[in-house]
Amino acid sequence: KLPKWVGHVYTLFVILISFAVFNANGLSGVASDFSGMFGLSDLPLISADMIYNVNSYLGVFLVALIGCTPAPKMLWNRCPDKMKAVLEPVLAIVVLLISTAFLINGSFNPFLYFRF
Repeated sequence: KLPKWVGHVYTLFVILISFAVFNANGLSGVASDFSGMFGLSDLPLISADMIYNVNSYLGVFLVALIGCTPAPKMLWNRCPDKMKAVLEPVLAIVVLLISTAFLINGSFNPFLYFRF
């Protein structure tokens, strides 16, 4: 029996591959995306675009990294019920506003599936 983390890594790998397939424009696009993802193309490992993306999403990555641990749940369970009643709607509004700001600012394309 394999450890749990192997299943998590496998799932993330399959999701990564499937998103690359949905993003591509035909089979040549899929091959080009896969060669770029796995270092089989002439693309450099570190480029100006990579540094820009790391700087842009480092905060989001760190929040996601902390959010996937048991720490937020343990912190939430320590809060008194009266504080939870106030924090829950406030946190929901904050997450909504931050998500909306990222959607407006980014190059989000909700019409990805219309390319098929």
